Amino acid sequence: MTIVSPLSTITITHYVQATQIFRQGKRILKIPLNGQRKFELKNNGYKSRYVEVSLYSCRLSILESRRNSIDEFEFSVYLKPKYSLIFTVADRGRVEYTNEWTFANEGLFGIRATERECVEGQTTPNGPSLQLPYMVVTLDPETDSYRTFCEDKDYNAEMVLEHIPRNHPMNKIITIEPVPKGKYEKTVPENVTVLKLNEKDEEDNKEMESWIAERVRIAMEKRKNWPKKEPPKLDSSKGSRTLRNDVSVSNTAKSQKKNEPNTTEQQQMHKLMEQYLEYSQPECITRKISDMVDKLNDERDQMYQENKDEKSEAKSLSENSKSTLKSEKTTRSESIRKSEKVDLPQLKNEGKKKQKKKCVIS
Repeated sequence: MTIVSPLSTITITHYVQATQIFRQGKRILKIPLNGQRKFELKNNGYKSRYVEVSLYSCRLSILESRRNSIDEFEFSVYLKPKYSLIFTVADRGRVEYTNEWTFANEGLFGIRATERECVEGQTTPNGPSLQLPYMVVTLDPETDSYRTFCEDKDYNAEMVLEHIPRNHPMNKIITIEPVPKGKYEKTVPENVTVLKLNEKDEEDNKEMESWIAERVRIAMEKRKNWPKKEPPKLDSSKGSRTLRNDVSVSNTAKSQKKNEPNTTEQQQMHKLMEQYLEYSQPECITRKISDMVDKLNDERDQMYQENKDEKSEAKSLSENSKSTLKSEKTTRSESIRKSEKVDLPQLKNEGKKKQKKKCVIS
């Protein structure tokens, strides 16, 4: 089994939804309730293939197969072209220790086949193997207990399984079909074999069975220590099947007092936890961020205003200096003009006097 990605991106609110998501579009193989059914694994191609078959189930099993864990049965086979193998899937009965096992799915059937041609007698895949689309094995008729069992397992799985596309040619080369009643009962063709367990796998299965029995015993002991839920009491005074409210104010006060911290250290821890929870709330974080942004904006506006005041002050000083220089220039020019006006008539009078003197001498 190859786990690609969790279904965390899909919001699952109920076990049934998880089961529908997981089982949607998958082929269903039905096993009679408390019975068994034969299947035929066939190689329809022109190459010899090494095929691995796995069944993941706590309740269903593949007879004469290797058991790897409490919920995994497996066998591998070398199939020549146009050859097939007969195997049997059986219902072993109701399972009660469901919560002790965390394997992903219940009643999951998978087939892997080599892409390259294999040699007879080969015990390992030759090159890469292709995973065919997974199938679901269920009971016929399906019981409520097994349906709930599957829902719990599928919900805890929360995963997507990798396999080749449904239109891949390998899906037509390696096929699995139920064997109709009466077929292969009297005679079995040469190109058809029946799955049988070898001695080594049989010994390994015995060890696995003893290990599983011990795990089941431990699980049952844990179940005995679980707190038992008492059934709700009925109010017989009214003569009707209404639930009786026996919870008094004193019991409520006792429970509240029990939950409250009773030491200074616990009170401090309780206070710190409340502060942490208050700070960890999205609204509180948003409020603190907005306060920080407002503070930064205020500081920026203040700096901008200060720069603006400095620029206006410098501008006013420059304008004052310019006006002062301009007034000084105008004052100087006016004084020069006045002095010129005063000197010109004096020069003219002096010239006339000189001319008169010259005339008298002659």
